[in-house]
Amino acid sequence: MARVKEKVDDTAKRRRWGCVAVICGVLALVVIVVAVLAYIVLHQIPEMPKETFFNPALDGFVEVELSRYDFGLQSALHRMVSTFNQHHSQEKPASVDQLHGLIDFLFYRRIYWFFDNDTKTQTLRFLVVLNFKRLGPVIHFITKKSFKQFPQRRGKRETFFKYPIFQNQRGALFYTFTKSSMLMSNSMEMLKQGILQQDKSTQQRWHPSRSFQQFLNQTPQRGIAHGFLINTDNWFQHLINNLKAESEEAKDFVDFYAQLEQMNISTDQITGLQVVLELQSFEGLKVTVIFDCAEAATAEQLALLLHNSVLPLLEKQVKSEVRLKTELERHGNTVIVTLDIRGIEKFLDQLAEKMGT
Repeated sequence: MARVKEKVDDTAKRRRWGCVAVICGVLALVVIVVAVLAYIVLHQIPEMPKETFFNPALDGFVEVELSRYDFGLQSALHRMVSTFNQHHSQEKPASVDQLHGLIDFLFYRRIYWFFDNDTKTQTLRFLVVLNFKRLGPVIHFITKKSFKQFPQRRGKRETFFKYPIFQNQRGALFYTFTKSSMLMSNSMEMLKQGILQQDKSTQQRWHPSRSFQQFLNQTPQRGIAHGFLINTDNWFQHLINNLKAESEEAKDFVDFYAQLEQMNISTDQITGLQVVLELQSFEGLKVTVIFDCAEAATAEQLALLLHNSVLPLLEKQVKSEVRLKTELERHGNTVIVTLDIRGIEKFLDQLAEKMGT
């Protein structure tokens, strides 16, 4: 009887320890799953540098920085959020801090625009890069079934979106999600190129042209946006011709084109332009455009044309609620145009009203 009792006790003990082991195993599995999910959600993805997308064909670059320490941007956001809350009744009104928290959790605050002049069609192609800070691989995994694939080197495959998100007679806008960023472009070819350059297994350290590097180094690094466009193959002339064709019936443009032809300004002598955008407050915007010319004589002619025709035309075209003040300077081979725009708060209010509708 004693032996039988000992066997029963041993069996009960083994069962208890078995139950404890199973419970501990389940708890360990839960902890591991929670840890993995926490790592996936909270893990910070390294920011993809702009140099990743450089290549010799690029003709322009713009960097947008949505800094939470920029006074003008903060002022504009507060205005928009306040207007949004007035027109959309909610139990918990939106706040700028919530917006910043969401942006800081998901994205890096630098947005890159790369430009390429397609010499065949004389159109300006662009690629926009928005880098994920977190959840990039998750978004990529969830959306990749909705994306069409194309083959890459070494048998690997990547994805790009099957349908455009916007389309009209002039073209379409495509986008895709990779594990580290969101890419948008008006050119499928440029979108594929961006994906290939982002892939570490096929990544080549391509260098931009000398002109691109020069403009990149000399463009002022200030404001919420700054960048440049290079006049490759004199596409500025093609742009002017398109504007002329579209505005041929507009009386205000007649004097401008007449002076342009009379002064015989050769657009191929304009090597490129730089642009700086500064938000001064929720009602003020400052735009600085710097024209770089090959010769001082061309800069002098261009300054005269801008002063006599272009700037007065701009002041005439702006809406009555917007106040525009223009300044023009010339320094050697460069012409600097400053546009001080006031009254943009109405535009911000309209934009906020449309959000969420």
